[in-house]
Amino acid sequence: MILFLSVFITDERTKWSRGHYGTSYDRLNVFKYTLASYSVIKWSYVIIYYDLDVSYESRREELKGWINSLFINPIVYDYRPTHQSEWLKAMEEVFSFEDDDLVWFCCNDDHVFIDYDTDLLYRLEAKLSDLSQNYPYVACGFSHWPEYLAYSAKPSYSASPHEGIIEDTEEYCIVRNWNYNDSILIVNKNWLKYLWCEVDYGDIRLARPDWVAGVRLVPTTTIVPYRELVRHYDVYTHVNIDLNLCPPLHMPDGFFENDIKILYCAEQRKLGYVHVNPQIENYYSHDHLSGVDSRYCLEDLPLFWKNRISTIEVAQEIDRELLLKYRDNAVLKLASSKLIHYEEVNLSDFAKRIKFALRSDYYLLDLNSSNSSDATKDNQPSVALAYQEIGNRLFQEGYVEESIAYFLKSLEIHQGETKTYLNLGNAYAQINNWLEAFNCYVKAVTLNDPHSYIGIAKVLHKVGKVENAVKFWQKALALNLCETSKHLSQLANTLIKLEKLDEAIRCYQILSDFVTTDFQQISQVEPSSLSITISFSELYYDLGIYLEEMGDLEKAITCYRHAFQISKRESS
Repeated sequence: MILFLSVFITDERTKWSRGHYGTSYDRLNVFKYTLASYSVIKWSYVIIYYDLDVSYESRREELKGWINSLFINPIVYDYRPTHQSEWLKAMEEVFSFEDDDLVWFCCNDDHVFIDYDTDLLYRLEAKLSDLSQNYPYVACGFSHWPEYLAYSAKPSYSASPHEGIIEDTEEYCIVRNWNYNDSILIVNKNWLKYLWCEVDYGDIRLARPDWVAGVRLVPTTTIVPYRELVRHYDVYTHVNIDLNLCPPLHMPDGFFENDIKILYCAEQRKLGYVHVNPQIENYYSHDHLSGVDSRYCLEDLPLFWKNRISTIEVAQEIDRELLLKYRDNAVLKLASSKLIHYEEVNLSDFAKRIKFALRSDYYLLDLNSSNSSDATKDNQPSVALAYQEIGNRLFQEGYVEESIAYFLKSLEIHQGETKTYLNLGNAYAQINNWLEAFNCYVKAVTLNDPHSYIGIAKVLHKVGKVENAVKFWQKALALNLCETSKHLSQLANTLIKLEKLDEAIRCYQILSDFVTTDFQQISQVEPSSLSITISFSELYYDLGIYLEEMGDLEKAITCYRHAFQISKRESS
């Protein structure tokens, strides 16, 4: 999907009500905040047109630097199209990228991606691609969520007519021939061609298509998701949605410094913290004394926050199912805020879809603190688990170094979690930090996690100690660990490419022996009986040699010291 933005940053716009958050804030920082939220999405190309009002002109280089820090090879223009001739030129560039047909088309600077992961978005993207095979103009309405839900359910309420829902699933509905020209959509290129290229609009000013009478309405087959993906920073008081149902967004203290602090399940606010508690019914925008910033659960926090959170403070123990109940109720009130006027809408059935689409509880985190906010780290395993899960999600999204920071935070709190050591080892291996990866795998082994044998084997293979690597793969095979035979086969193929045929044949012989063995019997063997005739002192020594050859003397010396210390323990 292509990201296409065309925006003008100014303070000279209507100030919508934000309750106790107020209307005085930095519009350029809001745009930077919005861009940061988009940076967690995988884009094929990034095209940004922007212009700055006089009051922000001096910060042009700041904005360019921010954009370049977030995206790979962005295409940036320091103006925005305001006439059809400029739009045609912009579209020519978009259409030149023939390998991607979908475009995140947005002429707003303040619609923030707030979802807790990108999985639903990518499923919607795939569905749009499928729809493009059968319908000429397709789109997904990703913002103004309560309005899209209402308009899809009740065509007569929408200012833009459509032919009703043609498909309704647990995650989204699809509306046929919805006629509009909105400037906040995911669309296919045919939609953009129909809008910009097939009619002569003359010389009228066209900063965005939906602000000018006479611009074509596109008959669009539209996906409406049942989970909120994006929210307007100033929300929707201009369409009469209550601030206590849908609160404005805000930039957490410490966002730009990667120092966001989360206060979870507390009764009162705490200066400098984002107050998150599903049980409290009033939002800060409505009640500045004890109102919350969010009624979501901890795992629902926006994905783009997660590599910027420094502290999660769980104030009290609350039953998880109760938290989910309050969370679901808050989201349903928001989702139905435009639907409650229609008696014929089945809110019960609608609620089931909304709750299914939320699904952050799929991760099954137990985020209840065992004590109050001043509890020591040692008795907060739930917080450790939360850090681990955030690390896992960051790793899966490709933010490897950020994931390492969260795995380390988790281990600071709970040092006995073997899975965290294993995940941390995998993250270090991903960035070729073989010493730290090896340390993590060894620690996991000492905590009786046999899955680390595979990690150790990979490190040994990397440093050229194939014989020793095979021994660890062999032990992993004997324990019938998932995909170990696949790993050994990959090792054998690698050896063939290296023309180490004898060692490759040995790998295939081991693989053959275990493939023809009764795995049920093998899995019952005690791990201690499958001894490996090699010591960790020898392994650290081998790793030290490799690092020394690579020129990393500091880490090599560390390995030699480990080898010496372990050797002393083994001989005593």
